[in-house]
Amino acid sequence: MLTSNALQKLKEFIRDNVSYGKYRIGTTYYQVPIHNIEIVDNKVNIYLLLDNTIAGTVTFNQFQLYDNDDNLFAEKAESVTKNSSQGVLIKFSITVQEV
Repeated sequence: MLTSNALQKLKEFIRDNVSYGKYRIGTTYYQVPIHNIEIVDNKVNIYLLLDNTIAGTVTFNQFQLYDNDDNLFAEKAESVTKNSSQGVLIKFSITVQEV
C-alpha cells in the first residue's frame, strides 16, 4: 500500500512535469500556457485559459497537456464553443489514488 507521502509525491510529480497545453480548432492545434495548477485532496487540477483574444465564434474539439520533454501527457476530446466576447477555462482533473 502506498503511503500518504508517496501519493503526495505523485501529485507533485504531475504538477511539476506538466509544461503547456494545446487545443484543436478543426484540424489545427494551438499551444497555450498552463493557466494554473492546484492540488486539492487526491486531485491535481490543471487549467488552460483560452482567452477572448481568440476571435469569433470558435468550437474547440480536443485539449492536450504536454510534459517538460514535449511528450503528450494527457488529452481529452470535448466539444466547447465560445463566442468572441468570452474566454474558456478548461480543467483537467487527475485523481491520484491507490486502487
